[in-house]
Amino acid sequence: MKPVLALLATFSLSLAAAHQPFWNPGSSTPSSPYVIEEVEVSKAIFGELETGSAHFILSVPDSFNLDVGVFKGDNCEEIFSPELWIFKEGKVTATPFESLANFSGRRIEGEWSAYRGHGLTGFKGAAYQERLEAGTYSIVIHAPEGKGVYLLSLGGLERWGGNREGRAAIPRFNSCT
Repeated sequence: MKPVLALLATFSLSLAAAHQPFWNPGSSTPSSPYVIEEVEVSKAIFGELETGSAHFILSVPDSFNLDVGVFKGDNCEEIFSPELWIFKEGKVTATPFESLANFSGRRIEGEWSAYRGHGLTGFKGAAYQERLEAGTYSIVIHAPEGKGVYLLSLGGLERWGGNREGRAAIPRFNSCT
């Protein structure tokens, strides 16, 4: 009985240490973003993009430590390399996304490297950390070329959660289907 209890305890700890998985079914404009609930809790937001498409993800905390990274699934088209962009409303600057004309922002640069962990097989790309002031922010995942499954990782407090669609996205990510 003790080995079973030890196994259950280990399994529970590994689940508690995981980001909450969610599936973003599509959020192709800033007016219909994927809204992040409980921004202080870690998340793994999965989605699928095609050439030229983008997903807009909104976070509007009072102030908040943003810890974000983008991953792409194993077996995705080699040309698929989703970009990570961070925008803040209020400053007018040139942006590649016409719908964000009242935002200032920048593309977060990063090299792709193989990633294996937390039940995922893929590649880790750009990552970014910053203490954000109060305001309206838009995180954008953009696919200039190719089709594939991405993961937007948001660091924070580790709590069990997520949803069925998010958990079902893990094999989709690993196989890029």
